[in-house]
Amino acid sequence: MGLPAENRLTRHDDFFAIKKYGKKYFFPELIVYIYKNNKNVSRLAVIISGKFGDAVLRNRVKRLIREVFRIHIKDFSGFFDILIIPQKKILDTKQLDYFYVEELFLKVYKKLKVI
Repeated sequence: MGLPAENRLTRHDDFFAIKKYGKKYFFPELIVYIYKNNKNVSRLAVIISGKFGDAVLRNRVKRLIREVFRIHIKDFSGFFDILIIPQKKILDTKQLDYFYVEELFLKVYKKLKVI
């Protein structure tokens, strides 16, 4: 089960608005743009550069991030557009798995007061 289409950011205008009006937060493993929207749904986009690694690794990171978002979207305190740019530091763990990404995102979401 993947992230529903209604929870994905895909339009260039949406990306532009988040970068222009949203808040930008830096973490060692991620850069996060967050913007409180006036829609009745929270949406997510993940951007990973080709320099990050091979396609298998990039897609694995995107899948893990989207899955954590999908599972915890019901815990959000409002409706947000979130743009995530993973950094290579996220790969420094011995094993990149769901539990590591979930722990990281719960920490980030609590710091951003999304949950």
